[in-house]
Amino acid sequence: MITARFSPSLDWRDFVAFAQGLFARENLVEKFETAFAEYVGRKHAIAVPSARAGLHFLLRTCGPTGGKAIVPAWTYYAVPAVARLSGFMPRFVDVRPETLLMDEEQLAAVDDPEVKIILPTHLYGRVQDMDAVMKVAKDKGWIVIEDVAQALGAKWNGKMCGSFGDAAYFTFGPTKNFTTLGGAMIATDDDAWAERLRAMLTPAKRATKFHSIKSALFGLALSLAAMQPLFGMFLYPLLRWGKPRGFDLIEKMTNDPPHDYPLPPPEFYKNNINNAQAAVGLRQLKKVDGLNDARAVNGRRMLALLEGAEKADLPHVREGESPIFMSFPMQVIDPDGLAKELIKHGVDTTRGYMSYGPGLEFLQPGSRDTRNAFAPRKPRAHQVAVSPGGGRAAANPTDAGVAHMPNTSITTVQFVSRTANVTAPVEPGMSPIGSTMAEEASEAARPAAAPDEPAGDQPVPDYPHARHADRRVLHLPVHPGVRPAHVGRIAKVVLAALRRY
Repeated sequence: MITARFSPSLDWRDFVAFAQGLFARENLVEKFETAFAEYVGRKHAIAVPSARAGLHFLLRTCGPTGGKAIVPAWTYYAVPAVARLSGFMPRFVDVRPETLLMDEEQLAAVDDPEVKIILPTHLYGRVQDMDAVMKVAKDKGWIVIEDVAQALGAKWNGKMCGSFGDAAYFTFGPTKNFTTLGGAMIATDDDAWAERLRAMLTPAKRATKFHSIKSALFGLALSLAAMQPLFGMFLYPLLRWGKPRGFDLIEKMTNDPPHDYPLPPPEFYKNNINNAQAAVGLRQLKKVDGLNDARAVNGRRMLALLEGAEKADLPHVREGESPIFMSFPMQVIDPDGLAKELIKHGVDTTRGYMSYGPGLEFLQPGSRDTRNAFAPRKPRAHQVAVSPGGGRAAANPTDAGVAHMPNTSITTVQFVSRTANVTAPVEPGMSPIGSTMAEEASEAARPAAAPDEPAGDQPVPDYPHARHADRRVLHLPVHPGVRPAHVGRIAKVVLAALRRY
């Protein structure tokens, strides 16, 4: 049995719901937000264009910028990049080797007065010990923003991920366990935060029908490509030919190389969830638990079958954790070699797209980005247009900085750039939008302290478990498209391949 690395959670009923949503007259987005908030156990849920945009808006909402945000050293590159964009320098904490999640003991040992925020990540459908995280945060007065991009529906001691911290963000890409064909969500219980977030999102335009239809066609193509017998007939032969030669077609198509964000990109303010996507989301909420249960069954069965395997470190499920197993991450000495061996026997795997955070190029001294995390930021060339009175503000938040203008009443701000405009209304009574633009503008030109910068002869901090994960992680498929009987076959193939090392 040939097994694909992914299986989108979409079926034909989701596409019917999408088509109906295109022509719906009622506000399905608001209905989806309400239903989502109820599902995750939050008072407010607010649709956003992407998880990156959601994290950015949350960091701009939670209080004065500056200082540091704690980030797992094994992370998605966009998390430290967006933290810096939003005015916080990343302060890394190593992960536990058996979970690949932030080490709660090392977190408790952090003694840094500049830290203001923790960004715990529930990675691969695994669950951070949120009781420990919240205790540390309470003792030190830190804000907690949960990253639940890969763990919607997972629980810690029976409580939903995303319901512990001050806020959380989720993402709904087509390969996630829950999808709206793009878009994301913020969740919080704080009324003041919710009010400001909605005001900040006023400039964010809903996705057009044309954009949504393109996303739906892409989602349909992914679903068909992962289905049998189509995967075995078309995509698998290309993967079997390419992987031994160092070419992975799927990773080539979905690759998002790590990069920094000098200023908020236009994508943060466009293609927000619309009615058609909300209709898909409402239907997905009805089946997400069932799909998660299938993942959990497959993941635990794989864990039992591979227990005791030599030359492989397996994930460890802790007491109190109810993971959903977005994938099955195992650590081996030669993951690329094992992947080449497994694809010959019909098992498609992936190295994933996490990074060793402290090693990201844009954080290194001497990088082409003058705002790298290990040197003070240099003020950028800037130009700003300020207009008195009401009206509209046209912003190009991409590659131009704006000077800090104290004691200036800003009602119209224009970031000068070479790329597309994002239009935002600035009217009386809507000060959060104007103030947010002004804050982001001034922050772009303001130097910032560097995190973890060694003083004198002090060694550069090392995060060995995250660094090892960067070289050793390989993901086995345990998604709902893998039948329980096939899990056993995959395990046999893996064990045989490990013995041939």
